[in-house]
Amino acid sequence: MMNNRIKRGKMAVLFKFLRTNAWILGITILCMVLFFSFIDLYAILSRTNAHRDNQWLEILIIIILLLIPVAFIYAIFHVIHMTLTGASRNLQMGSVLLSYIAVIFVFSGFYYFQSAISDLYDAKEEYRYYENLRTPAMAGAVDTYGELLHRKESRRSLHGLSATLWHGLRQKVAGWPDEAGLPPISKMIDAARLPIDDVVTFNEEAKSEVYLDCLYFSTMTITSTGFGDIFPENRLGKMFASIESVMGVLLVAIGIAIALGGLGSSGPPDNDRTGYNLEDTQ
Repeated sequence: MMNNRIKRGKMAVLFKFLRTNAWILGITILCMVLFFSFIDLYAILSRTNAHRDNQWLEILIIIILLLIPVAFIYAIFHVIHMTLTGASRNLQMGSVLLSYIAVIFVFSGFYYFQSAISDLYDAKEEYRYYENLRTPAMAGAVDTYGELLHRKESRRSLHGLSATLWHGLRQKVAGWPDEAGLPPISKMIDAARLPIDDVVTFNEEAKSEVYLDCLYFSTMTITSTGFGDIFPENRLGKMFASIESVMGVLLVAIGIAIALGGLGSSGPPDNDRTGYNLEDTQ
């Protein structure tokens, strides 16, 4: 009889926890699905050239994915507000911990999405840069300056990622190993003779590798560790990394305050209707 009451009590506590944090769980799952599915959709459109004639789709994707972190931030502090106004301390701590973990995964998905889009733009700009060097107007400059004309500007969102989600000209230089670094400028110019659709292609094999790098960067950012091996290169990436870092500090501070009993009003322990108390098992 007592065992049944304990089981019912634990299930009641679990359901209460899930119900309280439904916003966090729902938005986290939605974000991860959208981030990955949109990248796969964009890769499919790139193979069919459909994305070239549908700029509104690109704008819609960017707007939706920028609004998701905003909604997620609201959801986190909405849950924290609810748990700090009468919920038990166990529920408060569990909600803060879940929010902390959810922030890591949601922002890692955003960094992944941003990396995919920026890698695509970087590969296209690299192609156009060396394509321009093939023109007669640039022939004299290429002969005079040679290797000094290698493209140095990068549009990638994160510096230090172990792979790129879009192949570019470097992968089209025949017989040049990746370990040798940047191919000679003459090889890059020759590769730019190929059609851009044959050069800029989605790197399916790099998806898991890039996401793990993004997950690592998100974890280092929220914990304020920051080893410096991966860091954002554009303003949007820096802005979201700053937001994640501040959210991490706030969640840790709130968790410490709850643990010390200095924040919010702790309600009674989580009980079910049978009178089972969670603290009876402690």
